[in-house]
Amino acid sequence: MPKVPNHKFLKIGTLNNILRDVSEYLKITEDQLVEEIFKK
Repeated sequence: MPKVPNHKFLKIGTLNNILRDVSEYLKITEDQLVEEIFKK
């Protein structure tokens, strides 16, 4: 499994790759993952 970089800021491509990997692992869409992460 890829490691998350330990940087103060992530490049947008890195963030997209992390979201894609997590959504694939959880077997949900990226939109569903983002909604779950940022829901109020």
